[in-house]
Amino acid sequence: FVGGGPVVTRYSFGKSPYAHKFSQLGNYAFRTGAFRVALAADIVEVFPGVRLNLEGQISVPRSVRNFYGFGNETRRDEDLEADDFYKVKTDDYALRQRLNFKLHDKVDWFFGSAYSFTKIKRKDSPFVSLLADSTGLYGVGKFRQLNLSTGIEIDTRDRQVASTRGFYASVEAAHYPDILDLDARY
Repeated sequence: FVGGGPVVTRYSFGKSPYAHKFSQLGNYAFRTGAFRVALAADIVEVFPGVRLNLEGQISVPRSVRNFYGFGNETRRDEDLEADDFYKVKTDDYALRQRLNFKLHDKVDWFFGSAYSFTKIKRKDSPFVSLLADSTGLYGVGKFRQLNLSTGIEIDTRDRQVASTRGFYASVEAAHYPDILDLDARY
């Protein structure tokens, strides 16, 4: 496993904690051949009092080894688990944006959206493939979704890292409309 990447921070008079920060981080796992690339931009004042955050991430392939079925009473077979029967491999792609509006010196209101695309690799996911073939499992194959979110942040800390005074609180609500591949909104 190896990873890293540049983080570029620019400072400017009157901008706190910085004017903007851009990062391009990635990693690669030699054993599985998986990689992840994450891009991020944080622009403190895209307009007066408005902060913009942009993020994008690719994880290919992503392995999840804990899908044993539905419900708390699901049984798993340890011999099948040893053969990676329950392993699920996906390709994941995500884009997120968020605008923060300064309401007060220590209070921000924000709204944003996120788009995600997941592709389950059926040939590398035997249990999911078996369930999908027998039950028409929802979400198997290519799956796209969009969310819209809003919230409020209160940050009275003296500094973001290793603060000694103040507190931080954030409340967020998200809505996933029944568009793209979602059958029902939530």
